[in-house]
Amino acid sequence: MNSMTITMQAIPARRHELLQTLQDLVPLMHRERGFIDACIRMDSGDRNRLTFIEKWETQETLGTYMESDLFHILRGALKLLTSFSEITVYPGEQQRREPI
Repeated sequence: MNSMTITMQAIPARRHELLQTLQDLVPLMHRERGFIDACIRMDSGDRNRLTFIEKWETQETLGTYMESDLFHILRGALKLLTSFSEITVYPGEQQRREPI
């Protein structure tokens, strides 16, 4: 499994719009090949600091998504609705084969 984490600082006046956009994107992501799940987390000390976590079956399906229109919509929303965002990709663990 591969995951992508987007850490962001919402512009306070645009926070609700950012949350709504993320929530609206998740059902569309479920239509993407290899998508497993996504969740939105809010920092308990700062309501405007959010983390969006996506899980994908393979590096290939995550890569295909990152080239899609849907991902470009997400990136556009981040540019408009946040003062800071950082995307981190965590590749899945390689399957290890132990000698018998």
